[in-house]
Amino acid sequence: KRMLGFARRKAAAAALRAVSKGSGFGTLPRGALLLTGRPCEQHHGHSARPLLVVPSQLVPGLSLGGGARSRRLTSSSGGSAGSGSNGNEVPDGRPEGGVNKDSGTAEIEHRQMSVRIVDCTDGKGLLGLVEQHGESFNVLHISAAWAALATLRGGGGTGDEGVVLQLLQVLTRAKMQELGAREVANVAHSMAMLNGSGRMVVDDELVGELQARATATAGDFDPQNVANLLWALACFDTPHSQVSGRMVESMAVRLLSLREQLSVGGKSRMHQWLLFCDLHPEWRGQLPRSMQTVKEELGGGCRQAFESATVSTSLLQAEVAKQLRLALPELECEEEFVDPTSGYSIDIRAERSGAGNASDGGAGGGRVWAVEVDGPTHFLQGGSGREPSKGTLLKRRQLEQL
Repeated sequence: KRMLGFARRKAAAAALRAVSKGSGFGTLPRGALLLTGRPCEQHHGHSARPLLVVPSQLVPGLSLGGGARSRRLTSSSGGSAGSGSNGNEVPDGRPEGGVNKDSGTAEIEHRQMSVRIVDCTDGKGLLGLVEQHGESFNVLHISAAWAALATLRGGGGTGDEGVVLQLLQVLTRAKMQELGAREVANVAHSMAMLNGSGRMVVDDELVGELQARATATAGDFDPQNVANLLWALACFDTPHSQVSGRMVESMAVRLLSLREQLSVGGKSRMHQWLLFCDLHPEWRGQLPRSMQTVKEELGGGCRQAFESATVSTSLLQAEVAKQLRLALPELECEEEFVDPTSGYSIDIRAERSGAGNASDGGAGGGRVWAVEVDGPTHFLQGGSGREPSKGTLLKRRQLEQL
């Protein structure tokens, strides 16, 4: 039964993507039906499995009524939207968080929904909320759901988490023109944390749409949001394009106007973005003039903040260095070596002195290794436990490019 349910959800997600790209469903109009992979009770007393999300106007003779609460339609004949004793309950039996006519109550229920999203500890719970309430999500709920999914990314993109990813991409497109600067930065950051984790792959077109939205709302960005957005693009290894170029230029102009408000953490992330631009062959030659100014005027302070970050040597790292020295006495091992080019702190710099030869790094010089000791904190929680975090992957990629 679990395998069948998973197959249904995967089929629903695939159909949802096709509809969203092929028939204008990407706007997700109000009154769309969210047909889930969960049982729905009918008058006849048995269950049927809804399969897909469709605009209500595509279902002849169907009316959702005047209420703002979510409606469900079963996939077999004889049922009715929202029918049955559980029409106003979510699967766990709690009252549904629909919008009350009283604005104060509606605001409270919106906050309660945000809390419920943030409190999700597994993909199944998050999927239940998105399926039941996704139609009524506002931009804060969507942003919170992306952040919640990012904390569950250790699942490898399979099962419930993979379906949530597909649903959130559609909901984000539907609300794209309502996203503010903070939501754009937060969604991009969460997407970057997810992308490439297991089989989690974020739609490149959606990343492009977020960049266009960032350009449109650039005047509302604060420095931390600018830093978070650009760091996310570095994690994505974003290629240069007309859209990304305009977005980067607008972010640079905004950052220069608010430079005094940039935090130490924001400066650290900006250093990684500027390093990305130096190392990426497309960006290196096409960096907008305003971002060149950021590099010239703020780059030194950003690097200083990056290098000043507290570095703690783990017991595992100390043990690895000890064993290297014991096994290879000719090695000179220096821990927490600061790379002069990038500013990265390398866990262990191991150098073998001596004349060397061509196979050992070239005539007339020793060979040098950069050894990174990645303990549990460098990997995502859950799943196989073998998926590196985005910070770890970015560091690896940039050191390899150097």
